[in-house]
Amino acid sequence: MIYLTSDHHFDHVNKTGGIITFCNRPFRDIPTMNREMINHWNSVVQDWDEVYYLGDLSFGSKKRVGYFVNQLKGKIYFIKGNHDKSQILNFLVNIGKIEWWEYNYEFDYEKDGVTYTFILSHYQHQPIKDNVISIFGHSHGNYTRFKGGIDVGVDNVGYDLISIDNIIEHYKKTKEI
Repeated sequence: MIYLTSDHHFDHVNKTGGIITFCNRPFRDIPTMNREMINHWNSVVQDWDEVYYLGDLSFGSKKRVGYFVNQLKGKIYFIKGNHDKSQILNFLVNIGKIEWWEYNYEFDYEKDGVTYTFILSHYQHQPIKDNVISIFGHSHGNYTRFKGGIDVGVDNVGYDLISIDNIIEHYKKTKEI
């Protein structure tokens, strides 16, 4: 199975409360949030699944980011977010914890005889053709809805990972996600 997600913000704490305060997340503290989101990821994803991660995994050091990625199931393909450091992503590729990282990525996926083009980015992009689906994060649920777009950030989708088949089914029903 292929899953898409973004914006976990592991270890994101600052003087104003960090991600829990900023996004009104329902966690008591950062360690609880980290643990519960890792457990949820691993309850959905199997080792053989593919996960396209659309940025902003962690605010931690190289060691802490490695700690989180080491616990996550699946083959991870990484789209760089505004809080991700290239040096850390290169390190994760070199030690085999993520497959690759890019700023944007596009691929085709066929389901039921129809080819869909997926445009992956940390930032919102509006597709201009049918059967093109823009997948993004970054907005934490604060974005303008448009035909063919979905914010897969955890704050927008109930802290879940969204399967590519569910995205297509919803797209076919509504043409707007």
